[in-house]
Amino acid sequence: TRTSASSARTSKILLSTLTRPSTMEKKFILWEQNIQRLPCPWFRRRYTDVLETVWSVTRWMASRHKRLHLQWFSDVLTDQEELLQGKALNLPLEQRYEMIKQDFLTRNYYITGNMSKTIYSETCFFDGPDPDQPVTGLKKYIDATSKLFDRKKSKMDLLDIYVKEDKVIAKWRLEGVLNLPWKPSIKAYTGQTEYTFNEHGLVARHIESWDIHVVDAFLSTLISPRIGAPPALPADVLRAEIERRKQAEIVEQSQATTDT
Repeated sequence: TRTSASSARTSKILLSTLTRPSTMEKKFILWEQNIQRLPCPWFRRRYTDVLETVWSVTRWMASRHKRLHLQWFSDVLTDQEELLQGKALNLPLEQRYEMIKQDFLTRNYYITGNMSKTIYSETCFFDGPDPDQPVTGLKKYIDATSKLFDRKKSKMDLLDIYVKEDKVIAKWRLEGVLNLPWKPSIKAYTGQTEYTFNEHGLVARHIESWDIHVVDAFLSTLISPRIGAPPALPADVLRAEIERRKQAEIVEQSQATTDT
């Protein structure tokens, strides 16, 4: 019974959602099938457990490392119709803006990886200060993001979001704990993400910038949050400061108009 349970667990990992297994997935499936032909239950169980571990570790590495290819583990879409299948094409900019806004407010997508996939190109380009970027491919980005943070101890606050020249720009604050064995904490910092759309109205570029130096960010995470610049102020304080600046700009523009 124990052997059957272990085999079923691995089968579920290897075969679920694989409508068109890639070359690497086919290799894992073949190895699993060969293991199940072993006459000794003890060896079947041990080899099955090893295969499951190798599968999980290899997939995690492919999802996090920019030099490895997640296509090893997913259908490679090359046909334009397949790339656009299920996508919300050419939505009004205001609707795309609102969906991105809700990805922050209700889905916490930077922490969970739960985002509005229908408005993203499958070949979207993701870039930022993180050394694991740039990354090309929606699935690869989601796989990496969804495994990076401890969801119960991490938080992303949307500070501001607006449209500028057919792009959506979001300002945010992030703090949390990484899903690593020693659970390192990330001190609160702020940043900005710019969303650029292609001819189909899908997000084709997701470009992130930080208001903290990348060296500061990683040293403070790996060694101590007390290293480098102090943590970002609370979200409410930052939102109030952004609003104050907006109001000041409005007053300044009004005075300039009056003077002319």
